[in-house]
Amino acid sequence: MERIRGASQRVNDLMGEISAASEEQSDGIGQISQAITQIDQGTQESSVAMHTYNRSTESLQREIHALSHSAQAFLSEAEITAIQATSAGRHNGDRDWSKNASKPKPLEQIEARGNKNRQSSLTSPTGENEWASF
Repeated sequence: MERIRGASQRVNDLMGEISAASEEQSDGIGQISQAITQIDQGTQESSVAMHTYNRSTESLQREIHALSHSAQAFLSEAEITAIQATSAGRHNGDRDWSKNASKPKPLEQIEARGNKNRQSSLTSPTGENEWASF
């Protein structure tokens, strides 16, 4: 009888341990599920952000193209040819920009031309500044 009582106690102890292990396992599965849910939310947010970024990039590309087309109205044929040649070089994989570092960029040429025109518009044909100081 004593052996039966001892064996019964061992069975009860083992069942308690199994129950505790099952609870720990259930808690672990819950934590894993929560972590996967957070990863999924982060992935979805990242996807939405990337989609927004792509739309913005496409919109900016269209604006750049439109502004470039508009800016050509202010350029001479030689400047347009130079810009197209520079642009073609970049599209053909010319990534060694250090060779081109000393050459003025098309935008710099446009700005220099604009500054020269602004300075010449402030002086008369005789070279005197016609603007009065205030």
